[in-house]
Amino acid sequence: MTAHMQASQENVPRMVMPLSRRAIWIWLAMFAAIGVYVRVQGTYDYTYGLDEATHIHIASGRSLAEVLRYAVYEAHPPLFYILLHYWMMVSVDPLFVRGLPLLLGMALIPVYYGIGKRVGGELCGLCCAALVTLSYGCVIQSYVMRQYCILLLALSLNLYCYLYWQDTQRRIALLGYVLFGWLGALSHFSSDLYFFCIALFGVCALFRGTPPYRGVDTR
Repeated sequence: MTAHMQASQENVPRMVMPLSRRAIWIWLAMFAAIGVYVRVQGTYDYTYGLDEATHIHIASGRSLAEVLRYAVYEAHPPLFYILLHYWMMVSVDPLFVRGLPLLLGMALIPVYYGIGKRVGGELCGLCCAALVTLSYGCVIQSYVMRQYCILLLALSLNLYCYLYWQDTQRRIALLGYVLFGWLGALSHFSSDLYFFCIALFGVCALFRGTPPYRGVDTR
């Protein structure tokens, strides 16, 4: 009877939801539109907080050398101050200045689609993109003038490159992993904990005698 039940279960057709490239682009465009709306509505009512004003003051140096000299007295690396310094050369209007974290935050939507697709397929990728679109923390960090916007993007791209390397073992993936990891380390010191976790996983996998990669290209 058990064998009969197993055979019956094997004959049951699985529900498959094929997604065309056009449908994926439509979903991502919709997430982008929603993401922009929830991030920009009401931002003109906010003034700079104390930390934000400090960051902007540091980035307002007359030259890059002056920005770096001011950044020495801050707790975190200077990457965000450097980007903000050149961004404010275009305009110092508060709405435009807040556009920098907005762009970095919006870039997370396609990045997390890519991460989800690598882990569980296209539908998983769309679910990840939807989650990051409406994530309260991601929404807040998309208009706050702090290092967290670039930290989150750099570490997310670093994770994508790590998954890409797991699937393909391509050197370009390792290059991206190192590059975005370096950018994350230049934006916030807490990125060290993230790198330690991935390195620990790799070391444990090697000690167990299993390769830390999956060997399946899901492009």
